[in-house]
Amino acid sequence: MKKLILSILLIFAFMLAGCAGSKIDLLGTNWQATTLYSLSVLENVSPTLVLDADNKISGSDGCNRYSGIYTINGDELTLTPQTSTMMACPDKVMTQANLFLKALSETTKYEIKGGQLNLIDKDGNRIATLTPTAYASLEDTPWVVESYNNGKQATAGVIKDTQITAVFKKDGTLSGNSGCNEYNSTYKTDGNTITIGAVATTRMACAEDVMNQEQLYLAALQGATTYQLGENLLDLLGSDNALLVRFKVASPE
Repeated sequence: MKKLILSILLIFAFMLAGCAGSKIDLLGTNWQATTLYSLSVLENVSPTLVLDADNKISGSDGCNRYSGIYTINGDELTLTPQTSTMMACPDKVMTQANLFLKALSETTKYEIKGGQLNLIDKDGNRIATLTPTAYASLEDTPWVVESYNNGKQATAGVIKDTQITAVFKKDGTLSGNSGCNEYNSTYKTDGNTITIGAVATTRMACAEDVMNQEQLYLAALQGATTYQLGENLLDLLGSDNALLVRFKVASPE
């Protein structure tokens, strides 16, 4: 009987230890919105939020990357988005993006309950619910370009039946296919800053529009100064915070 009681106590001890180890922290967790003002977020378009230890916030509103600052005092929390990329997205996505940024700006308190982060306004209403999510890693992830800067302060999708890829290897080398030619380069990171070196390519010739796309992509790639990771997304940004290249994780073949 004593052995049985001891075994039960040990089981409870392990359960309690597991619960303590799985505690979710507000800071440093990659949060993904599931509801905004009691409305479910659009499928496959989930805004995100990260609060770092330097009182900065960053993430995606579902269309554009944003950054800003926060203040915290106990359960009191203010979130202030300050800068954003300037991509245009479908109306539904833009409406949701504006609603998400509105929720951030109206937040006065927070709670973490049931593994979720609830943002609360001055009247005590829960205006957003977010859950933890894992972000893809910059290194050794097979990335494929979703859009790139077209050199005219706008982004363009990849030409049909072409694919642009990139792999940032842990040894500091970068390689991929730029839509026509294979390319190689090097890169360095420091925090979320990134520097991409000179690019060498093979010498294949393709259709004029494909070659033009390739040149614009490689120029955008080398202009990157910072990067931001999201759920299955990688954004390379320029010195003016403009989006230069957006990658997504390549689908398994």
